[in-house]
Amino acid sequence: MKALLRIGMPIGILGMAIAGTVVYRAAQQTASAGAPPGLVPYTVSWSATVRLDNGKAVGAFTQTRYVSADDAWRSVKTFPNGSTQESFGAQGRGVFLVDDDEKALVRIGPYHRSRNAESLRHSPKYLRTEQVLSYEAYVLREDGPGISAEVYYAPDLNGDMIKQVVTKPGSQMTLEPVSIALGEPSAENLQHRSYPVIKTAHFNNGVRSGQYKMKNSNQAPR
Repeated sequence: MKALLRIGMPIGILGMAIAGTVVYRAAQQTASAGAPPGLVPYTVSWSATVRLDNGKAVGAFTQTRYVSADDAWRSVKTFPNGSTQESFGAQGRGVFLVDDDEKALVRIGPYHRSRNAESLRHSPKYLRTEQVLSYEAYVLREDGPGISAEVYYAPDLNGDMIKQVVTKPGSQMTLEPVSIALGEPSAENLQHRSYPVIKTAHFNNGVRSGQYKMKNSNQAPR
């Protein structure tokens, strides 16, 4: 996998260039050490679509994220060719991508969660408040080299990101939630594949450096 690498949404040729910087920086901006009390467990499913300036729309991937009240999550993306990509995060460990080809866990950063979701509304990047699937969402603007994004955070869902619209010259990608179901996910859905080798991906302004590359797994999501 080349160019930008993020927990949010690699989407082939377009997505790697669009999504990498924005979500990583958004997550870091709202982070603070330790988990807030009373986390809301839920499952969210997204659909990602890239719209080109010529009007053509391309389905990029679908994604399901399972969030536990224990402050851990697991995410599975499924691409049009049937390949998948798995990531997970947990307090005290960090955020990881699962590389089945190399039998490795790739650590892409620390895992923190905002203690106070309301602080998002007082951010200098705050734009407006909208309703997304009946949830109030605070929309913040994030900017990176050649790209910009509107990132939607839901205070009632731990201040988590639930929608993104990322724009670059020639295209726009929308990560749109299609369903949000409250309740603790099953242990099976939270169980990630684990490997003994852990590699670290290094970033400079959101861009992964070094020679490490990762392909999407050919395995279907569990």
